[in-house]
Amino acid sequence: RYYSFHDRHFSAGEIMLKKAVDPNENVPLAQRIDCLTRAAYSYQSAMERNLSSANMMSMIGGYNQRNDRLQEQQVSVETLKANIKGIEEKLDIARIQQRVLTTVDQSQNVELESDKVDALRFQLVSVSDLYNEYSCPLNLFDVCLLILQTCHHNNSDNIETLWKSVICEEILPCQTTSVVAISFLTELKQGSTLEGETIMQSGDYGNNLQSFDEGEWIPRLRSRVEALGKELYGKGADYTVPLDLIVQALEGLRQAYSEIHKENKLSQSWPIETMLNVGVPFDALYQSYDSLYVEADKSTDAALRLHWLTGIHELLKMWFNAVFTNYDSSASSQGSNASSQLAQAVKNGGLLERIQAYIVTLESLVDGSSADIDEVKTGFTELEEAIRKDF
Repeated sequence: RYYSFHDRHFSAGEIMLKKAVDPNENVPLAQRIDCLTRAAYSYQSAMERNLSSANMMSMIGGYNQRNDRLQEQQVSVETLKANIKGIEEKLDIARIQQRVLTTVDQSQNVELESDKVDALRFQLVSVSDLYNEYSCPLNLFDVCLLILQTCHHNNSDNIETLWKSVICEEILPCQTTSVVAISFLTELKQGSTLEGETIMQSGDYGNNLQSFDEGEWIPRLRSRVEALGKELYGKGADYTVPLDLIVQALEGLRQAYSEIHKENKLSQSWPIETMLNVGVPFDALYQSYDSLYVEADKSTDAALRLHWLTGIHELLKMWFNAVFTNYDSSASSQGSNASSQLAQAVKNGGLLERIQAYIVTLESLVDGSSADIDEVKTGFTELEEAIRKDF
């Protein structure tokens, strides 16, 4: 406070930073975070003062005060910017550490050595230790992804494992009457950290496993994906949100659930809504759906191809409607709104040609419900006419 009062902001920042990172004192984590915040503020104030007129500052006060201020002026703006950036990086990791500490404090079954808990509570833990010694062993998949994002570490294998684990954690273990669901869930958990979790065919076993068929996992999964996705997406490390992997998983779950509840087969667009709520722009989400459809189109499974065509139709319909209803998602904040995205897709992305190709594929499908096929085909035809009219 003394240094700040006398406009010696750099000195104040140095003192606060030293207190924040001192490993020889057991300072509570919240207090260390506060010191880092104060240090950043002091350096920012020093930088703003350095950018003002040195002549005006040298004329204020006595000789000693001028000398102090001139000494402060010796710190370059570049040095101050570097200091601020370094503190911001420390703050990002410290806040993640605070999140881990909160989880440890609130959990009843966390097995962590007392010295590790003390380090978490009173020291600034290094980012590598935070990842390898805490987040991974404790299966804090969300935190692991946040660390990878913060450190701009693009490890696709780890990221895919973590996202599969996030999704499986909301569903497994479970039971189901559907052979289709068992098959998909068994495939989904491969490559996750939950490969050993139970997927049981429902019967008179007297178990208390959650029922996949009842769908209580859907709102939980949506909430988890949306919350985590919003923390990760659009922050300069979008590779931590692998669209194709997440969309394929959510749509696979949707299809497996729809096989059990056929009456709602064409009306459950929750995977699309989930990813739009994350903040994924319409055009990026469409590209993901289209690329996944191209892979599915190689299959002889008519139901699978119809499923992806249904999803694409629902997405395009929502996209078109958003142009006129200002759909409330973060998509519009990514640099272009739904209207300009759609216009670009029509002009340079060959969207109308793709719609025509979807219709041709639907006309060639011979298996599956003809009513479902006709409904999606009609939807694509109406969309094509509307887009040609307005774009």
